[in-house]
Amino acid sequence: MSQQSQQQQLHNKHFLELRIPPLIVTALCIISLFIIQYLTNYSFTLSKDTFSLSTKILLFILFLFIGGIVSLLGVWEFNKLKTTVNPMKPNETSNLVDTGIYSVTRNPMYIGFLCFLIGFCFLLMDLFGFCVIVPFFIWYITVFQIIPEERMLINIFGNKYVEYQKRVSRWILL
Repeated sequence: MSQQSQQQQLHNKHFLELRIPPLIVTALCIISLFIIQYLTNYSFTLSKDTFSLSTKILLFILFLFIGGIVSLLGVWEFNKLKTTVNPMKPNETSNLVDTGIYSVTRNPMYIGFLCFLIGFCFLLMDLFGFCVIVPFFIWYITVFQIIPEERMLINIFGNKYVEYQKRVSRWILL
């Protein structure tokens, strides 16, 4: 089988694989938090007494800050090794990045995006967001972004990437 047909086969497993940029998925999940709160008349919102407004804002800023730092550390490592940051084209990867933040997690940018989403859940005190949207985000990014990327990276780097998978977890604890 030619390399082009192998790449075509790897890329066409499911029509959603590598189709929606992860930052867009994150934005859609955040927008859905606001829409669901509006449509349900805030019935999934935790009690206003759960946290004070200042605590909610502090948690929101903290998760946005952590998410931003983790994501930027991922981009920094990619740029250091001069490989693509574009999650829609993992087949253009030129170097296996396993240093810096990538020695702790294989997906720091997605963890950063997850932190953004969690920050908005805290700001809105949205129980639906914590219980449904956050798990949906993890599932969607894993199934339609990470797993297809991993298939391509195994195709490109072979056993070197498989060994990296054994050493470093996908979602820090998962």
